[in-house]
Amino acid sequence: MGDVHSGQTRLLNQRAWICAVALAAWACGDPTLAKNTTVYDATLPVGASQDCQPLVGTECLSVVPSFFWTKVAADSPTDARLDLPLAAMPKSLAGVAIDPAEWNRRDGFSNAMPTVILLPTPPDASKLADEAHSERSLQADSPTWMLDLTTGQRLRHIAELDLNSKDPKRQALILRPWTVPPPGHRVGVALTKFLVDQAGQPYARTATMQALFAGASTGYERIDAQRSDWEATKIAFGKAGLKQEDIWAVWHYQTASKVWTTGVLEQLRAVTMALTSPKPLGITVDSAEIDPKYADRLPKLSPVLSSVQVTIAPLHPDIAVRLRGTFQVPLFLTGTGPESRLNWSGKSAEVLQNGLAWRQFTMVIPPSALTNESAPRLGLYGHGFLRGAWVEMGHGVGSAEFVTHFAAAAGLVLAGTDWWGLSQSDLGTALGVVQDFNKIPQLTEKLVQAAIGPIALSRALQGALVSDVRLQVKTASGAVRPLFDAKADLVYYGNSLGGIMGTTMVAVHPDIRRATMNVAAGVWSTLMNRSSNFNTFLELMAQSLPDPFAQQVVLALLQSQWDLSDPVQFARHVVAEPFDGTVSGRQALWPVSWGDSQVPNLASGMLARASGAPLLAPPVASWLEVNTAQDQPFIGAQSVVQWDSRRGNHPAGNALPWPDNGAHYATRWMPEFQQMVYRFLLGDGKVDQRYCLGRDQDGKLPCDLEQPIPAALAEEPTLAVLPPPAIP
Repeated sequence: MGDVHSGQTRLLNQRAWICAVALAAWACGDPTLAKNTTVYDATLPVGASQDCQPLVGTECLSVVPSFFWTKVAADSPTDARLDLPLAAMPKSLAGVAIDPAEWNRRDGFSNAMPTVILLPTPPDASKLADEAHSERSLQADSPTWMLDLTTGQRLRHIAELDLNSKDPKRQALILRPWTVPPPGHRVGVALTKFLVDQAGQPYARTATMQALFAGASTGYERIDAQRSDWEATKIAFGKAGLKQEDIWAVWHYQTASKVWTTGVLEQLRAVTMALTSPKPLGITVDSAEIDPKYADRLPKLSPVLSSVQVTIAPLHPDIAVRLRGTFQVPLFLTGTGPESRLNWSGKSAEVLQNGLAWRQFTMVIPPSALTNESAPRLGLYGHGFLRGAWVEMGHGVGSAEFVTHFAAAAGLVLAGTDWWGLSQSDLGTALGVVQDFNKIPQLTEKLVQAAIGPIALSRALQGALVSDVRLQVKTASGAVRPLFDAKADLVYYGNSLGGIMGTTMVAVHPDIRRATMNVAAGVWSTLMNRSSNFNTFLELMAQSLPDPFAQQVVLALLQSQWDLSDPVQFARHVVAEPFDGTVSGRQALWPVSWGDSQVPNLASGMLARASGAPLLAPPVASWLEVNTAQDQPFIGAQSVVQWDSRRGNHPAGNALPWPDNGAHYATRWMPEFQQMVYRFLLGDGKVDQRYCLGRDQDGKLPCDLEQPIPAALAEEPTLAVLPPPAIP
């Protein structure tokens, strides 16, 4: 019965819920149906104005990013600034164009964004360096080349056609860097004679490209002003081994500096750390639910003696006490409402504090955390996509939810707050964004604020809350102890969005010693186009922006907005290059569920490369440009580990997978997985996969286990034996 109640069931329920809230059930049908049935207008043709690129294709936006969309700026860290014209931007069916002002403040394009190209005629995809053949992108006869012009190194990349387009004439060619180049680097792109159309014919240079190669004026001020940079790009490709006569199009683009990637969140981090140390900000406990079996353990937390709203009633077997309250956090948004965004000062990427705000938190205390004589550890928890801390910790008596199941087995007190921007309460904002992308800062900029919330929360928990006499625990021996050990190392566990945003949060959090970011990934522009979570959202997007090529342009451009908190920008700072003031000796673990339909393994690999963490061997499948570590157990500071729940592979290409295969949820329910995580988080810090061997399909690593996903308490597997038994 467990397999029937799979992750697909949860995703279907979420899908119905999103449609209902959106009042758009007409747009939430079968995601396998053709989406682009509406007639759409092409973008402006080449030559329509000086503001239309003439380098590739026949339309104004036939290639993004490109130096054509930038201008020289002496006051910029990169000597450049974006200069996207309003007339060239994609327009909705209602005629509303995306305002480029949010992009034009930046000093370059995102280093993680894909390059989106519309060729004059549909290409032959047979020789492209697709997801399964990225090595082709480094071969001499590759149809597409990418080059890090700052280092002179060729960039492995994926070259794929947009499988979501039903119209081959509007099918984007998408180039995705395999490893994201550092911020502030310049990237070159070349299309070669080996890229041919479906009749086997090579593409011809545009008149402008021909003029560039001939050394003649192009007649475009935007191009001629950057002529020397283009010449340097062409020379760099020659040095890398690409013959000039084999190129039919070549250009470059500038990526944004650290000011516009990690820099904004670093500002917020510094202010938050200063305001929460040595004295934390405020915290309140507003309500407490206590299972009657454990009421005598908290004798001062009662309706008579406490101002807290106390309910004594049977709870879930994994929960003895559940607390809800609020905590103060520095506010860097313009307000706390749906339309709020970062409080920009007007000076480049500077953000100003806007007072303090109160945010909700939830804490669960499992039975063992109250019955043990010694005080348990405190951990922070990160919830999943469009859910919430209370949603995942506040379930009823008969339900199944992994986070409290694990906390009960581990004896861990867990507390969490919502990811402001992508929690359940933000659904309306998210739906508004996909129908009007001018609203994107209302989502992405809230995530920046969300990343610093756990700093204020954990410091308040370890300060005022743990010393609250109402929360003192009376043990069986009659001794009185605190609710948790505030001096023990702080740990973090997150699932899904809690792994994605958790990576960014852990990077900026100064106090977390060990962290597990389960089923995480990086590069939102890649993740969104391959995740079953986004089926409904992209369907809604297609209602207002039906042109499939324009959709890919928008998804690519949005990466600049995601960059402010995208974990691919911050993964390196979790362990390899920690920010100043980070606790010493931090350790991090990124578990991956193989074949995950919601968080595609391709994007997980991108995060792994950004972090510098090794992949523990033997993996389900190796990742190019990710080192493997052979030791069992692994004793390094950071690692990635793959587990296989035997639910199939994620389909190749950028088509949205449907139905969901449940792999996203399955691995976390494996008792053996929980033993691995427990040892890492709360034991000696070593990572060992071998607990699975007693139940593994072939008795060998990598872990290869069938695991039902429970939908009700009666279906939950028995609690894992923790701490785990010794491995022979």
